Amino acid sequence: MNNYLFTIGVGVSDRPSRWQGICTIYGHLARGLTRMGHRCRFIVNPAAFDARALAGLDAAPGSHADVETALAEDAWHNGFIWGGRIAPDAETAALFATGNVPVIYSELGWFPQKGTVYFDRLGTNSQMSFDTPPPLVGLRRLQFAIARRRACRTIYGQRFGGPARPATARQQVFVPLQDETDTNITQDSPFPDMDSLLRFLSETYPDCHFTARPHPKAAPSDLSSYPNVTLQDPKANPYAELKTFDAVVGINSTMLSEAAFMGHDVVCFGNGIAKIYGIARHADPATPPARLQGPENRDQADAALAHLFLDRQLRQKRLSSPRYLQGTYLKQMLDL
Repeated sequence: MNNYLFTIGVGVSDRPSRWQGICTIYGHLARGLTRMGHRCRFIVNPAAFDARALAGLDAAPGSHADVETALAEDAWHNGFIWGGRIAPDAETAALFATGNVPVIYSELGWFPQKGTVYFDRLGTNSQMSFDTPPPLVGLRRLQFAIARRRACRTIYGQRFGGPARPATARQQVFVPLQDETDTNITQDSPFPDMDSLLRFLSETYPDCHFTARPHPKAAPSDLSSYPNVTLQDPKANPYAELKTFDAVVGINSTMLSEAAFMGHDVVCFGNGIAKIYGIARHADPATPPARLQGPENRDQADAALAHLFLDRQLRQKRLSSPRYLQGTYLKQMLDL
């Protein structure tokens, strides 16, 4: 029997209720582990505690002091941290390190984010580990091709692939803007804010037309007006018109990975999953590419997308199934 200690938003003071949904995700996994004979315990930020999602589990509101006490009372096989990129998470990780407890980090998946999750020993987003994708050949290539096209229709409501326009035509480019307070921007972006990104794109690519979509929950209020930039209504379905664009360009938004999955040319200027796995062309603002195009090695990008879609991201609700867990990388990661 292994002991697993789940922490959710411990020590977070900035809108900790945002972590409440994690109780459901970790609750699924804990039930699966419990059914396999393992022991799970939860320490949750009081403002994020969801009694219904954690019903029947050993769970209680708590603080870093409670984590420290739990580490002193029992031997733990792994400790879980959601995200891991803010100061309170670093404090939790330090406590686990003091107790020689290996940390498992987790975050929402990609295709789509809703309903999926991934786990990693090193971290999430730009801090996640890179594991070489299996070759995309034979049956695996066929399996991914079918699943990819089906997912484009059922998840995004769009066909696979971008528009077919002459290379000489004016590029129509979609730009998903991001929450400027998010760690993806504060830690992994060459641009301090969204207006800086739009100014750079407008001035660097005057022959392109950019359609920028403000983040629906964190739309910047100080965006300037640029002659070749149009703002999309943040309440609009971002996928409805995506097939009309020649390329998708941004910093490190999840939408970049989704666009690559849907077969679009994608360029990223920040650090994140798209850069780590090569599913987008990573560009340096100091030496921008002449034309906004996707990665040079398409086969490598497709192999990475297949790996992320078929292997790395897991279905949240199925985590409660021991049989499902045994067929995923969690079997080895958690020594199940």
